[in-house]
Amino acid sequence: MVFQLILAGILLLVVIVYFAVVYWQITLTIIGAIAFFWWWHSRRKKSVKEEQYNSDEQYEYVEPEAPSYEKCFEILHLNQNATWHEVKEQYRRFVQMYHPDMTSIRKKQSAEKFILVTRAKDVLEERFRSRKKKNSES
Repeated sequence: MVFQLILAGILLLVVIVYFAVVYWQITLTIIGAIAFFWWWHSRRKKSVKEEQYNSDEQYEYVEPEAPSYEKCFEILHLNQNATWHEVKEQYRRFVQMYHPDMTSIRKKQSAEKFILVTRAKDVLEERFRSRKKKNSES
């Protein structure tokens, strides 16, 4: 069984080489077309990468200060007596709206809003944790 498979593979290789030698014009055309499309595709990928790097302006990242608790509730469009569950739900909604990978237009603005919403959630999370610790200690 194995010998027959090896023999069939060798026979197939001989047939391919025979046709490549006999019909060498067609073989060269096919090889040339494959080489051209490989070159064109690799050049296209490079130009797309260069366009991405050239289109993105270099912005210096400045660490913004942490917003106050009241400001965090305003950022997330919640009232002051919201629960942690409501904060998480609202944060997930805003992440879906403003995540830079999800939005295609105004990436810089959506990235800034995403960072602002994430900071607000982090500040409120710290507040809820500290409140929970105080309640458990007392």
